[in-house]
Amino acid sequence: MHHGENAEQVLQQFAHRLTQKLMHPTSILLREAAKAENPDYFEWLQQHLQDVFDHERKPKH
Repeated sequence: MHHGENAEQVLQQFAHRLTQKLMHPTSILLREAAKAENPDYFEWLQQHLQDVFDHERKPKH
């Protein structure tokens, strides 16, 4: 932004790159599970992803 770049555009690019970086390991696991055609992979992923969502931060009241 100090080079005169549009702040909104910089933030959008940052958000996109961060999301891609965070999702990359999950997408690799899904791809590997699909290649293996083993339902155990999907069950494992489903359980662990549910654990992540269950532990996400709750809004403070």
